[in-house]
Amino acid sequence: MKTIRVTLPRAWEELTPDQLAYVYSVLAQGRSMEQVKALVLFRIGKWEQDNGKTLTLSDVADLDVHLLADALRHLEWMDEPANPPVRLAEIEGHACETDALWHQVSFGTYLLLENLWQSYLRNPAEMRPIALMNDYLYGAPLDSPLAVFNTTSWMASLKARFEQNWPDLFKPVPHAGGSEVPDMVEVMNSELSVCTWTYRRRT
Repeated sequence: MKTIRVTLPRAWEELTPDQLAYVYSVLAQGRSMEQVKALVLFRIGKWEQDNGKTLTLSDVADLDVHLLADALRHLEWMDEPANPPVRLAEIEGHACETDALWHQVSFGTYLLLENLWQSYLRNPAEMRPIALMNDYLYGAPLDSPLAVFNTTSWMASLKARFEQNWPDLFKPVPHAGGSEVPDMVEVMNSELSVCTWTYRRRT
């Protein structure tokens, strides 16, 4: 019996820039996560026999369905936001100079971006807040499906990271379109508290 091995990424941050761009472009088209996992399995996964031979796409498609189903379980990390956050390095020829964790973002700019993000959450059908965020992050007011998906995914994972780091100061962000509207006064107070707490720790 031949042994078949498959090498798959184990986390969002293990995707190469080209792979992340491919996954995000497919998700931006409205494909379900299960469909995208299957595409990752076939197009990004590296399938090899024990003799070192690399299987072609048609070879993989002919494999036993139970083997493929078992391989899909190794992509369950795709169901959760990226931790640490990830983002596309370039969209439509516009490079992003901001690191994924926003270490280079000033607090004043963060408050501006946060306000735009909360505006988007209140009305996800309105793309202008995302375009304005991308004008800062990518140097152009990008609002294509790919640009919107990238920025909303980036923000969701970034806020989840903040909640993990400062659970007493950040609350879970409601899903876009949800019934709970964020209280902007509370949002600003929480962020100012984070800033003050971080400053005191450093001094």
